[in-house]
Amino acid sequence: MCRLQGPDMPLSTISRRVALGALFAIFALSATGCETAKAKMFEAAMQKQRKDTGFVLQHATVDGLEWAYLDQGDGPETVLLIHGFSANKDTWLSPAIEPLRARYRIIAPDLPGFGDSTYQPALDYSFPAQAERVVAFMDHLGLDKVHVVGASMGGGITLALAVAHSDRLWSASVLTAAGVQSPEQSAFFQALERGEPNWLLVRTEEDFDRMLPMVFAHPPEVPPAAKPFVVAELSQRYDQHAAIFQQMSSKPVYLNDRLSQISVPLLAVWGNQDRILHQSATDVIAAEVPQATVKILDGCGHALQGDCPGATATALMTFLEGIGPAQTESAASGS
Repeated sequence: MCRLQGPDMPLSTISRRVALGALFAIFALSATGCETAKAKMFEAAMQKQRKDTGFVLQHATVDGLEWAYLDQGDGPETVLLIHGFSANKDTWLSPAIEPLRARYRIIAPDLPGFGDSTYQPALDYSFPAQAERVVAFMDHLGLDKVHVVGASMGGGITLALAVAHSDRLWSASVLTAAGVQSPEQSAFFQALERGEPNWLLVRTEEDFDRMLPMVFAHPPEVPPAAKPFVVAELSQRYDQHAAIFQQMSSKPVYLNDRLSQISVPLLAVWGNQDRILHQSATDVIAAEVPQATVKILDGCGHALQGDCPGATATALMTFLEGIGPAQTESAASGS
C-alpha cells in the first residue's frame, strides 16, 4: 500500500473552475428570471468546456436504451470512464484525466439512469446489471478491450466488470469503490443508520450546503448567485436518484467474496478523509486481489477528481504506464 501527498492546490483550483465553469456563464442572468436563457447559456458553456478538453458529445441506442457519452482522442487503447452516483459524464471534465488525453482514446458515458441517458424505474441498477450494460455498450462501439476507470458507484461497477469480464479489460482502476463491505463503517453509512438524510441527494440549498463538505475535503466555493441554479439542476433528479439509491440499498450487492476472481491489473485509489466510503475497504481489496496496487491520498475526500486532481492523475498515469497490452493479456490469461 502506498500513500501519496495531496492536495495540490493549483490543480485543485483548476478543477473547481472546470467543475463550476459552466455556471459562470449564467451569473449575469441570475437576477433576470429568464430560465430559458439561463439553460441555453449553461448548455453553451458546457459545450465549450467539452470542446476545450477535446470531447465530442455522442449518442447511441443499445438494447433499447439511449446512451449519451463523451468521446475524444484516437489512441491505440481506450480508457472507459464510469461516473459515480448522482453524477454524469461531465464529472470527467477534470485535470485528473488530462494526462490521459494524449495517449488514449477516452470515452465517458452517462450510465442508464443518470445524466442524459435513459432512466426506466423498472430497470435493475445493481452493479452487476450495470456492468452487463457497459459490456453491451462496448460491443455497440466495437470496443474489444478497454482500461476502465470508475469512481464511487462507478468503482463498484468497475469491480463487477473485472470480476465477470476480465477478458474485456486491459486493466481496472477505482477512485474509491462502492460494493466492497469495509471493516470499518463510513460516516455516511453511520448517518443513514441514525436516520439522517442522504448526504448525496439534494433538493434544497440546505441539502447542498450539507453535501459539499461530506463529499469534498476541500469544498469548492460556489458563488451565491450560482447556488440556486446548481440546486435546481440537482433537485430536478432528486426523485429519480432517490429511487435508484433505495433500490441499490434495499438489496445491496457486495463483491467481497468475488474479488479474488479479478485477474487483470487493479488500481484502488482512496482519500484518507473519505466520509462516504471508508478507506478500510482497501484492506479487503489488497487481501483478495494480490496484484492490486493501492494508493491512499492524504488530505483528500471522496470526490478525488475534484479534491486532488493532481495526485489522482499521477496515480492513474503511473499505474497505466506500467501496463503494456502483452503484460495485461498475460495477466488475464493467468499465464
